[in-house]
Amino acid sequence: MILANILNIKREELTIRSNEEIKEMQKNEFTNSIYKVAKGYPVEYILGKKEFMKMTFLVNENVLIPRADTEILVEEVLELSKSRDKVLELCTGSGAIRNITCKIWKRFRHNND
Repeated sequence: MILANILNIKREELTIRSNEEIKEMQKNEFTNSIYKVAKGYPVEYILGKKEFMKMTFLVNENVLIPRADTEILVEEVLELSKSRDKVLELCTGSGAIRNITCKIWKRFRHNND
């Protein structure tokens, strides 16, 4: 994923293009990224994005990375919100819960005020 991101290609293309030369700058970026991951730095921060419930969210060190177990929370929010007019979500990071809820329940809209 990291190398595909650096080369700006799809992961599936790595095999097809495996004989192509990689520029020195790209090699350095890849090496630095691998060192970061080895020290525990999240891959999602290197990629700058995270797939979550079929949506892509931009992430960086200033937001929480949506995790797989958060899907359970979102499903519970969706279930509880069926009978409600409003849902309040505060300070939870990337906005994944809010955005998924608004996507599924069209009657909700998000307000950044």
